[in-house]
Amino acid sequence: MKHIVLSTLAFFLSFPLFSQSEHKRTNLRLDDLYRHSMEVYCDSMQGDISGVLFVEYSPTTADDLPAVIGSIALDVLTSEELHKLTSNRKSVSLMRIFPIQQIDGSFVVTMASYIVSRKGKKFEFALQLGIGAKVKYRYDCNVGCFVFSEIIW
Repeated sequence: MKHIVLSTLAFFLSFPLFSQSEHKRTNLRLDDLYRHSMEVYCDSMQGDISGVLFVEYSPTTADDLPAVIGSIALDVLTSEELHKLTSNRKSVSLMRIFPIQQIDGSFVVTMASYIVSRKGKKFEFALQLGIGAKVKYRYDCNVGCFVFSEIIW
């Protein structure tokens, strides 16, 4: 009985570590990189972000994002939805995911956070320093897919 309790306890205590290290072992296709980058970002920010993370809609970068990652709900906003949201509030914090870049032999997905407000019918974007990240991948020719390398703050 004691062995079962200890085994169960060890399993549940190691679960959060396993879920975070899963990112390092996952082999990814090009179509998976934006979703995976957001998962890595949210897993790293679990204690710092609460509630909803607003993400700017783009058919290239935000089309395949899940509704929830861990305890963080993702709300992908079109420009029309952002317009409605900023009419009810003074400003909104919005995450923008940029298209993949190749930098020094790595493939990089950049995510930056902006404070968005409206002036008349136009949006004003102010970059929030220190909140975004770059998620780096390398392409493994032996396996034929992308492999997560690191997240840079």
